[in-house]
Amino acid sequence: MGFSVSATFIILLVGSLAMGAILYNNLDPNVEDLKASVEAKEVRVASKEKTVIDIISAHRPGGMFVVRVMNNGSTVLDPDKVDVLVDGQLIPSKQVVKRVEHQHSHLWCPGEVLELRLPIPGLFIGKHSIAIVTENGASAYA
Repeated sequence: MGFSVSATFIILLVGSLAMGAILYNNLDPNVEDLKASVEAKEVRVASKEKTVIDIISAHRPGGMFVVRVMNNGSTVLDPDKVDVLVDGQLIPSKQVVKRVEHQHSHLWCPGEVLELRLPIPGLFIGKHSIAIVTENGASAYA
């Protein structure tokens, strides 16, 4: 009777260790992915907190709707990754002409103004809401 109890204990111990190793091998990559996702979110949130944009003007000269947006934060932004929504509708990037004023570089640095030209028919009648959203989620509304 003594040997069968010891053998049973060893069999259960080896089975538990094997099951623990299998679980660890299956869960470890998931935990690493979760850590990487949390770190990426923290970087994105920190970047969003450092990004402040303000719409400084919106007017309608000669068939265009022109919006000027100031980068008042401390984050350098990519103008190509700025989205424009008019009355809640996303305007396709290919329809928006984006230009950083007085700059020849491709970046929108703090203190600079981004000019957005929207050649969209129908924007000349009545009031419209405009939302500008940066690549990290910071936004401004007019």
